[in-house]
Amino acid sequence: MILRIIHSKTVSVKKSLKINLTFLSNKFVHTFALTKLLNNLVKQKMATTKKDDATEELIKNTAKRLFFGEGKFNATTQEIADAAGVNRTLINYYFRSRDKLFELVFTDAQEREQERTESIIFSELPFKAKIAEFIDDTFEMAKEYPYMEMYLVTQFNQG
Repeated sequence: MILRIIHSKTVSVKKSLKINLTFLSNKFVHTFALTKLLNNLVKQKMATTKKDDATEELIKNTAKRLFFGEGKFNATTQEIADAAGVNRTLINYYFRSRDKLFELVFTDAQEREQERTESIIFSELPFKAKIAEFIDDTFEMAKEYPYMEMYLVTQFNQG
């Protein structure tokens, strides 16, 4: 009688162990599949993010060229989108409005100019070389974006 109980418990334990191992095996397969799926989603998101960053940068560079390179301070979102070769809604998606895009491009241009000026000022060059470097840099910027200085002076005069 005791042997029969022990045997039935052993069979029960073996069945339970087999079921648990099957469950664990299935769980591992599902976990592996889920991990693989998540990895693919992350890769897709990273690729999309890189593409999004490139599109955003393209729009900013195009707007900067139109505003300060061609003097079109009142360029519309459609004109910017056409010049960049993107849909107009992307400008609103990334920047919310033309005015915010203009503000961002202008602030970015100011920061870059300040960084370049500071790098010249704080360099180890002799004073005359710093002046020459500053003049060269100013002319290069004026060639690339001839209307930026005009815009800065206009804004400064308006208060």
